[in-house]
Amino acid sequence: MPTHAAYRGEIAIEMARNFHPDLLITDVVMPGISGIEAAIQVRDMLPACKVLLFSGQLAAQGLVKWRANGIKNSNYSPSPFTPTN
Repeated sequence: MPTHAAYRGEIAIEMARNFHPDLLITDVVMPGISGIEAAIQVRDMLPACKVLLFSGQLAAQGLVKWRANGIKNSNYSPSPFTPTN
């Protein structure tokens, strides 16, 4: 299965539009739009896409926005992390 990488939220959305991923793994803090906003837009476009957010800086308002959008099949992991997490 091919893997694609984007370093900006806008690029992640465009790549999702083209490649229809089953899983989106993103940092919350990215240049341009946030990983949360990118994930919301990808999930609006591809409801079956699962999402895993990583961040060492997840602000409370980001979680509120994430949950307010009813995002299911998603998870958040604080970073840094170790393989035992």
